[in-house]
Amino acid sequence: MANKYVSFLNTLLNEDNTLSGIVVTDNNGYGVRWGLNEKFHPGARLLSFEKAMMVYDSDYWPTGLSRVYSQVLANMVFDFGFNHGKIASVKTFQGWLKVTVDGVIGSQTVAAANRKLMPESAESLASAIDAEYRKIGGSYLDEWEARVIRNMKSWGY
Repeated sequence: MANKYVSFLNTLLNEDNTLSGIVVTDNNGYGVRWGLNEKFHPGARLLSFEKAMMVYDSDYWPTGLSRVYSQVLANMVFDFGFNHGKIASVKTFQGWLKVTVDGVIGSQTVAAANRKLMPESAESLASAIDAEYRKIGGSYLDEWEARVIRNMKSWGY
């Protein structure tokens, strides 16, 4: 079963590859600590690591994702959701799985995900996520695409 804390650390490494918790300023002047932007999380610059992980859990971890066997698939779904919303991420995941797209990881989604074989599944899901990033476009596209590759090769692959 996927471990949400492994997914959190995977995403945190994409956000703060030193895992230092040093506050940085984004392009719009907002403080960012532990990958959490003060624009969306007022007071983020003051969060301890433990409090930041609580935000990851409450705001970004989709209910049901822990029932997916593949840590890599969970890492990919979580990381995409961290950047673009967990509902959008779950819907992309469900579309890729060819199950009912409702934004909720229920038994049908879990069963379909748990039938997937690795590593082909990781590569295929990476392509689906990359396609979504390309639809969004923008100045971060190159970094998002690099992030998809890192996630595909994340722990458990």
